[in-house]
Amino acid sequence: MLDQNFPVVKVSKGAIAAPFANLRELIFSFVLMSIAVGVMAGYALSNGLTMDVISSMGNPENSELVDEYAGVLGITYLIATFVVGPVSAYLFNYWVRLGAYGKEGTAFETTKAAIVATLTNMAKFALIFLLMGLVSIVLGFLMVLLGVGAGPDELAATMQGHVSVSTVVTNVINLIMICVIYSLFSANLTQTALKSDKEDLKHPHTVDFALVLFLLYLVAFIPGTLVSLLGVMWVNIAMQATVGVYVAFAIAVAHGFRYQICVAEKAEAPE
Repeated sequence: MLDQNFPVVKVSKGAIAAPFANLRELIFSFVLMSIAVGVMAGYALSNGLTMDVISSMGNPENSELVDEYAGVLGITYLIATFVVGPVSAYLFNYWVRLGAYGKEGTAFETTKAAIVATLTNMAKFALIFLLMGLVSIVLGFLMVLLGVGAGPDELAATMQGHVSVSTVVTNVINLIMICVIYSLFSANLTQTALKSDKEDLKHPHTVDFALVLFLLYLVAFIPGTLVSLLGVMWVNIAMQATVGVYVAFAIAVAHGFRYQICVAEKAEAPE
């Protein structure tokens, strides 16, 4: 339920500004993330797995491409799982702790605790993203049946600058779905990142945090939609990746801010 006392706008503004306010940490995070993604992308591109090839795989007439690049896809997936995944989870935990405890509280008590928290949240993210993907497929199918959603071809065409009303509608509805599902499980991620159960898993700000997520995602969604109109795939990918990573750090900070609010509310609550 929406809590009128939860500062949705204030948390959103503070979260989006926090990474820039911690410039050295932001640069470190971008460099670390770029190295991880660069290893994955470098392997894929060096073996001919380009964006054009990946796009072509979606066409049933090009089924031979899947067989041809099966090995490359498999190793790329492994790199994503064992390189990009841990780095992403580590940086998520780092920015959650920065939002909750400040710079002085970003480090875990021990290296073992940091590794366990990283691997645990990596696994949780995998399950959450899997759920989001399944719901997105079902939701997309229903929207196409109802005539309000974009099909796979329309969505793929946005990379070439062809943005339709149905594409925007589909993306907005998917965005709302992502925010709601993520918010439902977000406290669990916070507990692991902070090694603290002071914020209840069933916290009272699920809807409020979903609104915060929506506002933060708009920072990436709106310019991403505008840039896609240029029809230059690599510009679109580079812009969305850069802004998307920044927003991901901001979302992690928002976890920390909400933790502060929930802990303060529990402290003020009568026994």
